[in-house]
Amino acid sequence: MAKLEHLNDSVVCFYDAGDIVWPPSLTAATFWEAMGRNLTGDDLKSHTGAEIAERIRTKMANKRWYLVIDELGNLLANDVARTEFLGFLKGITTYSQKNVFFGGFLGAGTHSLQNLLRTPDPTPTPTPVTQGSTPTPVELVKQLHALPNIFKRSPFYHAEFIAMELLSLEQAGHYFGSVMKEFNMEISPDVQFDVYQFTGGNVGLLSACAFVITKQQFKTITMQEWEQLKLVDVFDFLRLCNRMVIRVIQFLKSIDAGIRQYISMLLQADDSVSADSEDSETIDLLQEAGIAQRRAGGRLALSSPYMKMLLLSLLFDDIHPVQQVLPTLPSGALDPYGILTLAIRLIDASVISSAFTANRESPSESVFQVELYTALRKLGKGGDVKFKTFAEVKKSDSGSEQRLDLMLRSDDINFGGFELKVNKLKRKEIIDAAKNQAENYRVYHDIRAMFLVNFVPEGHRMDKGLPAKIGDVNIIYVTHDHAFRNVRISELTC
Repeated sequence: MAKLEHLNDSVVCFYDAGDIVWPPSLTAATFWEAMGRNLTGDDLKSHTGAEIAERIRTKMANKRWYLVIDELGNLLANDVARTEFLGFLKGITTYSQKNVFFGGFLGAGTHSLQNLLRTPDPTPTPTPVTQGSTPTPVELVKQLHALPNIFKRSPFYHAEFIAMELLSLEQAGHYFGSVMKEFNMEISPDVQFDVYQFTGGNVGLLSACAFVITKQQFKTITMQEWEQLKLVDVFDFLRLCNRMVIRVIQFLKSIDAGIRQYISMLLQADDSVSADSEDSETIDLLQEAGIAQRRAGGRLALSSPYMKMLLLSLLFDDIHPVQQVLPTLPSGALDPYGILTLAIRLIDASVISSAFTANRESPSESVFQVELYTALRKLGKGGDVKFKTFAEVKKSDSGSEQRLDLMLRSDDINFGGFELKVNKLKRKEIIDAAKNQAENYRVYHDIRAMFLVNFVPEGHRMDKGLPAKIGDVNIIYVTHDHAFRNVRISELTC
């Protein structure tokens, strides 16, 4: 749907959301009829782009106008729409040299827009285009590659591709400053920093978070209020309304087992993985979808903590079959220890054993986090007792990157929290983790029952007399063989 933005008395911007998915049966006439309604706002039928240009010129009384189309990939994906529209832009640009009313065009889209300028022919020959005719996309691209290097970014001669960069922390601060001024509210520095970290500096995600915050009509928003918004309101809003997130959801529905396995590897990595050349096709797909980004030193990482939460919530319900019939949770009071023990029994043993085989050491905490998250979500959906599972829940300390691994929530009550550890054998390590991490999470998120869960392979010697409870933090020891078939879970101490 289009709308007019009157920038001043003599300049008008036509903005089109680009939300039409053009059908395969599209004709030039039906394309311009729809575009005419979108761009001019009237019901007069248009059959060519030239008609629309003339109507706009008349409507604007020779004001200077600009055209902005969002989701340009939708238009370029259809052969008829692409040919007609590119020809229209080429023609209107030429016409505007004599009649200065068209100021320019901005098309916004995804990483895949770059494919418009790709050609399999490394040395294309320019194809002459008859004066006044509409060039095809192939002709446009061949003309493009025959131009001097300075013009090789667009078939329109005077244009360029601009890749949206992630915001820096300073830029995000300026953005929040403008939001606070416009809505007459205060967003504390620690909330600003956490939103920035949570979104990875992605402009669309960051502005969506700001939108949800402003809709609450707070005069000020604290870190604790933001955490509650982030877990429910922001997460649900992004899944329903943010186009990048919707594209990721659609992408995940279409991928094969190999790409799922690669995403699983990214999730289980503590930070990043090596971007090997043999995986270049998969890496390109993940970059185009906004899921991953390249880092220095030939590394690949997930694009943001939010993306990790999204992937965990969407991808792993069916990534591998449950090894046994899903147990039904008893009705009545929620029992986080009972839920934990059931979830541990549902962990896919092959994932743990393959990690041992590949690395010759204990799997990382991230591996256990992904597996437990999968099992907990199944339990929360499948039993009589319903609950939600959240991963990567932010710690209270401003500027800290530490996050609670898993949290259980039902009826607005955080009834269980799990901080995961691997191969902690010393008494001091256990006490420090319980006091300095788990207890902070428990207090800040008002968690009814907090657990420090320590996974230890058989044969690893632990200190004697390890504590089962430190203050209000329960400590659970899970000992297991390398195949994760023989698993023992310590009892809960009341």
